Amino acid sequence: MNETTTTKKSEFVFRRLSDSFDQFTGDATAAFVGNIYCQVLLALVVLALVARVTYKYASAHKLQPGAKDPLAARLRLGFWLALIGYVAVGMYFYNIRDSEPSKGTGDTLATTGTGNVVKWYALTIGLFALGTVFVALMYVRDSRTVRWYFAAPLALLRITVYAILALVFLLPAIQTWEDTNKQSRVVVLLDISPSVTEVTDEIGSAASKKSRTRMDVLIEFLTDEKIAFMKNLLEKNPVAVYAFGTRLDESPTMVAQSDAVWSKADWEAFRKYDFKPFVLRGLSDEGKKKLAEGREWGDGPGTADWAQAWFAKKADAELKSFANLESDDDVTVLRKNLEKLDKRIDVARTITLGTNVPDSISAAINRESANMVQGIIVLSDGRSNLGSDSSIIELRSHALREKIPVFTITVGEERTSAAITITDVQAPDSAPIDEAWKIIVEADGVNLPGKEVEVTLDLWLPGRDVKVIPPDQQITQKLVFAPGDPPHGQTEFVIDPAKLPETLTVDSKDAAIKKRVLPEGKWSARARIAKDPLEAFPDPEHISALREINVVQQKLRVLLMAGAPSREFSFLRTLLVREVLDKRASLTTFVQNDAGTTGKLTAEQDELVIPRFPTKFDLKPAVKEDPEKPYNLNEYDVIVAFDPDWTELSVQQAEDLRRWVKEGGGGLIYVAGPINTFQLARVEKDSRLDPVLDILPVQPADIIAQRIKGTPRTPRRLYLNSKAIIGSDLLKLDDKVPDDPVAGWERFFTDREKYAPSPDMKEELFPTRGFFSCYPLKPDVGIGGVKAGSAVLAEFADVGDTGELVKLPYLITNNPSAAWRTCFLASGEFYKMRVYEPGEGTGREYFERIWVKMIKYMAGKRNIKAPRGRVLVGKEAVSGAPLRVQARVLNESAKPYEITAPSPKFTIVQEPAGGGDKRSFGPFDLSPKTNPSGAFDGYYGGQVLLDPKTYAPGESIYRVEIDVPDSAEKLSGEFKIRAADPEMDNKKPDPAAMFRMASELDRDFEARLSPKLQGELKARLPKDTSGQRLAFRVGDPELLKLIPECMVTKKVSTQNRGPVSDLWDRGFNMPTWTPADESTNKYFASWWSGQRLSVVMLAVVLLLSLEWLGRKLLRLA
Repeated sequence: MNETTTTKKSEFVFRRLSDSFDQFTGDATAAFVGNIYCQVLLALVVLALVARVTYKYASAHKLQPGAKDPLAARLRLGFWLALIGYVAVGMYFYNIRDSEPSKGTGDTLATTGTGNVVKWYALTIGLFALGTVFVALMYVRDSRTVRWYFAAPLALLRITVYAILALVFLLPAIQTWEDTNKQSRVVVLLDISPSVTEVTDEIGSAASKKSRTRMDVLIEFLTDEKIAFMKNLLEKNPVAVYAFGTRLDESPTMVAQSDAVWSKADWEAFRKYDFKPFVLRGLSDEGKKKLAEGREWGDGPGTADWAQAWFAKKADAELKSFANLESDDDVTVLRKNLEKLDKRIDVARTITLGTNVPDSISAAINRESANMVQGIIVLSDGRSNLGSDSSIIELRSHALREKIPVFTITVGEERTSAAITITDVQAPDSAPIDEAWKIIVEADGVNLPGKEVEVTLDLWLPGRDVKVIPPDQQITQKLVFAPGDPPHGQTEFVIDPAKLPETLTVDSKDAAIKKRVLPEGKWSARARIAKDPLEAFPDPEHISALREINVVQQKLRVLLMAGAPSREFSFLRTLLVREVLDKRASLTTFVQNDAGTTGKLTAEQDELVIPRFPTKFDLKPAVKEDPEKPYNLNEYDVIVAFDPDWTELSVQQAEDLRRWVKEGGGGLIYVAGPINTFQLARVEKDSRLDPVLDILPVQPADIIAQRIKGTPRTPRRLYLNSKAIIGSDLLKLDDKVPDDPVAGWERFFTDREKYAPSPDMKEELFPTRGFFSCYPLKPDVGIGGVKAGSAVLAEFADVGDTGELVKLPYLITNNPSAAWRTCFLASGEFYKMRVYEPGEGTGREYFERIWVKMIKYMAGKRNIKAPRGRVLVGKEAVSGAPLRVQARVLNESAKPYEITAPSPKFTIVQEPAGGGDKRSFGPFDLSPKTNPSGAFDGYYGGQVLLDPKTYAPGESIYRVEIDVPDSAEKLSGEFKIRAADPEMDNKKPDPAAMFRMASELDRDFEARLSPKLQGELKARLPKDTSGQRLAFRVGDPELLKLIPECMVTKKVSTQNRGPVSDLWDRGFNMPTWTPADESTNKYFASWWSGQRLSVVMLAVVLLLSLEWLGRKLLRLA
C-alpha cells in the first residue's frame, strides 16, 4: 500500500573476503596437522624429503655423468606419493571441517572488520609472491642456457597463470543489492454520505446566496490558503485520501509530496466519484485530449451509469473507435483501466446509502497499519446509522494497539432548528364585489411557540400574470404561534372594498350600490412569511400556493317569513322585491296566516310564495324545475323571521334549521314580537324547539308571565357598540362619513353629527326620533339574557321603575368568530327611520342600508366550512416511526369543549394511489393538552406507530379523520408515508460520537510533540471524565492548524542482498553437433558437444601450453 522506492545496484566483490580468515586457518590447521592421518603422512613426507636429500649428496661423487640411479628415482617417487597423499587427506578433512559451521556444529568467527580482509590479501599476495620468486629463480637458472629475452616472456606467462589463480582464489563476483526506502504517511478519511453532501446548517442566508452544505464547508476548510491544512500535511508526509459512507472505499487516492495541493475541483471530483479522471490515468497527453473530444465522453461528470456504459466496452474490439483514440498503447491502457471499474462502480452505488464511521476507521487502520501511519484524520458529521456502539470501543482498542492516533474533525452545527410551514390559505371560492370578505392564513411554527411573525398577503387583480407582474396590493398582519405540537397560528385578512386603494376598486355599475366595488373576475392571492433566523431553509420566504377567488356580484337568496304581516315586514318585503328586480337577490316568502298557508297571498313580481316552511336540508344540487326545491333550506342564504309561530315546525324541521345554520353557514335574523316570541321562553331542554333556541344568541323572556309594562309614548334611542363587531361596517348608516362606524344614527336620533353623553337625563331618554319597544330577555341567563360570547351591537334606552336609565339588549349577534351567524332584533321598528327626511330619501336610505347590510352580514358564512377545528399532522410521515396527531376541536360557538368532556378519537383512512377500496384503521385515542399556563384551549394529541406491514409507504394518500362531537362534520388532514431513510431522517451531527472515536492525548502521543505544542493542545482540546481527546471542529481554524504540527516524518531504508554472479567461472557453451545419420558414432562428440567451457580454465591452459611450448622449443622441457 505504501509508496516505497526500491533501487537496484551492483558492485564488484571478492567473495573470499567475506569468509573468516581465522576460521580458514583454524580449519586448515586442524585438517592438515590436527589428525593422526595427516600427521603420519606429513612425517612420511619429511622422511622421504630428508632421505632424498641425504642420498643425493652422499652419492653425488659415485655416479657417472648421465648414468641412471634407480634408488634416487624410488626416493623421488616416494616423496611425491607421500606429498600427494598428505595433501589429499588434508583436503578431505578440511572439507569436513569447513562444512561444520553450516551444520551448526562448528564455531563461527567474525568476518567483519578490516583485519579479516588484510589477512586474506596478505595470504593471497604472499602465495603469489612465493610463486613469482619461484618462477624468477627457475628462469634465472634457465637463462644460463637461453638468452634472457627468451626466458623473460616464458616467466611472464607462468606468473600470469599464478596471478589468475590468485584472483580465482579470491572468488571475484558481481554482488547485486536492493536498497528499499519507505516513508511514513498520513491518512485522511472523508465522509461522503448524504448527511454531509446534501445537508446545510446555514440559517438566515441571503436569497441570492446558495446555502452551503456540510461538504462545502469541509472543502472550503481543506482548500483554505490561510489554514493551509493539506499543504502543511504534505510538507512532512504523503497523504492517502479515502472516501467512506456505508463502508470504506478500499481504493485510496495518493497525494505525493511532490504533487500540487488539491483544489476545490479536485475535492469535488473525489467526493462525487467522478470516474473520468480514473479512466484517464496512464494515457498520453494526446490520448487524453482525443478521448475528451469524443462524442461518447460527454460533458458532465463521470457518474456510475456513465462508468457502467464504458465498462461494458472493455472487451469490445471497436473500443479504439468508440473512445476516439489513435494510439494502440493508449487503447491498451484504457482497456486496463476499464477492467478495474467494476468494483468501483459497485462501491459508488452503495457507499452513499448510509454511514458507518467507526467501522470505516477500523478498516482504514487494518489496511494502513504496516505503513508507518502518523495519524488518521476523519472528517465527518459523526452521525452513524449503521454499526453499533461496540464498534467505537473496538476502534479505540484497535487504534491503541497499532499506535495510530485518530484525529476527528466534526462538521455541522448542533442547534435547535425551527421550521415554518404555511399549512392552509382559506378563502371563499366566490366573494361579493361590494362587501368585505376574509382570507385566513394558517401556519405551523416548529420550535417557535409564542413567536410573532409577519404574514404578507399578495393580491392580484383579475387577468394579471402572477409569474410576471408584481402584486397589485400587499397587506400585512401579525401571526402568533400558539403552543402545541407543532405550534400553530392563524391570522385573518379582511378584503374590504371601502378600505382598499382606489387602484383596486371601480365605480359600481349598479345604481343601488353607491360606493366603489371590486372588479369582477378571478382574483389571485398568496401568503408569504419570512424565513425565521433559526431555520435552515434555502429561500428567504415561505410562499403558499396560489389561491383564486371568483369575485362576482352575488345574488342573495332570502327566505322571508312571518307569523303575520307587520309594517316592518311589508317595508322589507318591498325592499327585497326591488332587489330581486335588480337581479341582486331572489326572494321566497312564507307567511303563517290563512292567506299565506292557503296560497291566497299575492306574490310580487319574481317573488315566490310558499305555503309551508321548508321541510328538509339536502346538500345535493337541486334540479332546476324541481317543485320541491323551495322547501330545501340549502336553497337559501338568509332567513328573516318576523315573530314566527315556531310551534308549527316539526322536530325534523327544527333540527334541519339548526343544521342549516351551524353546518351550512346559513344566516338567521330573528325579529321578536309580542305574539309568538314567548314560545321560546318556555322551551324545555331536548324538546321540539330546543334546536331553534340553541342557535339564537339570546334567551327571550316570557312576556306574558312578566309584569305588563306599557309601551313608551315617546321614542327611545339606541346605544351603538361598533367595537363588538370589529372589521365590519354593519352599523354604519351613512357611507359618506369616513372613520365613523356608526355614522347616521345620532343624526336620526337627535339631528347631531355624533353622540356625546349628556348630564341631562331627559336628553338621553327622550330623543327627537327613535324606537318604542324592546322585547325583554331572561335576566338569569348569561348576561341579562345574552348568551356567552354573543355580541350586543345596540342597546335600547329604557326607563327604570325609579326613572333611571336602563339599557336593554336590542340588536345581538352570536359570537362573531363562530362559523355561523344568527341575529336577534328586539323589535321590528327600523321602518320608523323612513320618516327622517333631512334630505331627499335620507330616512329611506338608512332603512334600506341597515337591512341590506344586516342580510349580507348574516349570509357571510354561507358555504364557508365551519371552523370547528383543524387537524395538525405533518404532510409527510416516515414508515416505522410514530405519527403524532394534534387536533383542535371546538364547539358550535368556536370555543373549546370542557376538558372533562369525552375526548374525540381519530381514524386513519388510506386511499390507494391507483384507485381501489379505501381502508380504515382505528379509532385511536386523543387526550386533551393544556398550554404552558395550564389552560385548555381545545387541543388534543395522540399518536400511532406506522407499522410498514399495515401502513404501506408509497403514493397512497392517508387521511386523519376526527368526528366532531354533536355534529356530522369531520375534521381531516392528509399526509403521505415515505419509506424510512436512516441517513436523512436524523441529520443532526453527533460530536459526542466523534469525541469518543478520537484518540486520547496520552503520554505516548505527547512524546512526539514539542513542549509548546503539548501546552497548546492541553489548553484547547475538549475533555471529559476520561481525559482529553484529539477531537476538533471545523469552526476552530486556529486549533485545526495544530494537526499538521502533530505529524512527524519517518523514513526507513533497508538493503537486501540479491544473488551473486561469479565471474571466475564464466564461460561459454560449445556448439551442439547432431550426427548426420545414425551410423555415426554417437559418442564421437558427446564429450564436447554442448558442453560449457570456463574462460578461466581456458586461459590457464592456453598460457601454460604456450609456456611449455616455448620451453620445448628452447629445449628447456
